[in-house]
Order: sequence, then C-alpha cells, then structure tokens
Amino acid sequence: IVGALFDSEIHGLILNGSEPVAMAIFEWAGQREQLLVADWTLLDSPAAIDALAQRVLTHHRQAQGLTAVGTALTYGRELLDRAPACLWRTLDLAGDGQNNQGHEPQRVYEAQDFGDITVNGLAIGAHESRILRWFERNVLHGPGAFAEFAPTHEDFIEAFRRKLIRE
Repeated sequence: IVGALFDSEIHGLILNGSEPVAMAIFEWAGQREQLLVADWTLLDSPAAIDALAQRVLTHHRQAQGLTAVGTALTYGRELLDRAPACLWRTLDLAGDGQNNQGHEPQRVYEAQDFGDITVNGLAIGAHESRILRWFERNVLHGPGAFAEFAPTHEDFIEAFRRKLIRE
C-alpha cells in the first residue's frame, strides 16, 4: 500500500481527478481481528497522501488469525457507511486465503445491504494457487467489480498500484 501511495503516477491520478478521493485502511484476519489503521482521509494534496502512507508504514500488523472474509466485508461496509459523501463507494479487499472462519461472503451479501458498494479484490497467491478464482466467484460485488492478482506478497505493490489505476 505504501509503495503504491508513494508512486508519482498514483499521486497524479488522485490529485488530478475530476472528483476528490478519500481513503480509509483497515487490517483484518479472523472474526475478531479488524483494526482501523487509518480513518477516512481526504487525499487532496501530496502531503495528505504522504501522511496516509506514513501511517500505514508505521503500523505493525497485529492480526495473525484465520481468514474471516465475511467479517471483513461487514467491517468494510460499516466503515463505508460513515465515509464522506462520494460518487463511488468502493471496498477493496486484499487477502491470501479463502474464508475459513465465520460467514461466507455470499451469505453476507444476502443478509446485508451492499446497495451501491462495489467490492474489488486483490488476491495474493502465495498460499493458495486458486485464490484469484475464489475471489472472482465469492468476493467481487457490484457493477464493474474486478480482482487483481499478486503471485506473491512481494508482488503486492505492483498489483495494488494496478488496482488503483483501474479504479
């Protein structure tokens, strides 16, 4: 995330777009492992983007549990419910494993109102060879939803950068 946010092309896309961009970032793993890393930040200057990147850079991952994708979707939806007013409400969910704790994503989508929220994915293939296909079938939601793929955790920067450019 930090590498993409420090990228000059990403800066230009965020700052020169027709609409302002706000971003919040959370860490997730098991059902009780969601942590807000950076609350909603209006990315209206290079300094604001760099400050967000610094918050992520200084954060030390706490979650080490299972993979509760449904819970992460619920947490992200609730975070979007208190986001600044915007034209597009997009939840980006990155992960390296299939759901193995709590509700499956489809059950969450059936039980909760995701209305105008688009859920995009970033699948990291380090542990599961079919993770991209699983994300495409289970995580993506809404018009134009897509998934990017990072074969390893080291490839995450470029995959996240591609995702931001597409969005």
